[in-house]
Amino acid sequence: MRSEPDRVPDGTVRAALGTLLTTGLVCAIGAVLAQRATIAEGAQALVANAGASFLGADGSTKQGAEGTARALAGWAARGAALAVGFTLVTIGLARATNAVAPVTVSTFAPGILFGLLDATLVAMRDEFLLHGLVLRVARNTPRARALGLAACALASAAWSIGTAGASGVPVTRVLVEALLGVSFGAMWQRERGASMAVTAHALWLFATTGGLASLRPRAGFWGGGDAGFLAAGSALAAATLAAAAAVAWTLRTSRASRGETSTSRAAVG
Repeated sequence: MRSEPDRVPDGTVRAALGTLLTTGLVCAIGAVLAQRATIAEGAQALVANAGASFLGADGSTKQGAEGTARALAGWAARGAALAVGFTLVTIGLARATNAVAPVTVSTFAPGILFGLLDATLVAMRDEFLLHGLVLRVARNTPRARALGLAACALASAAWSIGTAGASGVPVTRVLVEALLGVSFGAMWQRERGASMAVTAHALWLFATTGGLASLRPRAGFWGGGDAGFLAAGSALAAATLAAAAAVAWTLRTSRASRGETSTSRAAVG
């Protein structure tokens, strides 16, 4: 008998179509409100959040203790701790390689508040759009964890290229965004929700580009020069370490899950 070809699960098709629609709406908002960045980011974050919620990609379907406010706050605290650690490593590498001028911390309260707001909106938009929805599409595929992280990396890299404008974007910046996509994607997989990734992403942006610290990159590979700190070799080195840790974390979690499943099946048998 001739075997039938494998069918793509209906949920995957629905998630893919919903992701394309959400991405189109987010891009349209960015084009229409191009001169009002903060308003555009807020509207884009709301649309991306709504799309992720509708498709079940935001973790809102979790039941019991896993979805309580206390549990979500715990995940957010873990994300904050990871962001602080990653930021310190990144700035440490930058200072060790003489990539940035001495770091100065802002004390201007309105600037800090606006920077935090801007970083939070961008983090919400990017996490739901580039990672949450992408992982939802990959959820029912073979090797979903590995494929999901690869898809997060590609989505983050593509977004950085697509939003760069006519000036283009350095290769190092694209690589940094791709590696950060792996790290944030792993947080989504670990939590099965958005709290940890959104918090970590927002604080990372706030600490490096959002008004808390003034990082003045020097010229050259390690500093990035006019291309900005996220295009620096020091940021690339730190992002590589973070992505490697995220992959190891994901593999460990995946093996533990398979072990628990095998034990449960043996007990039932």
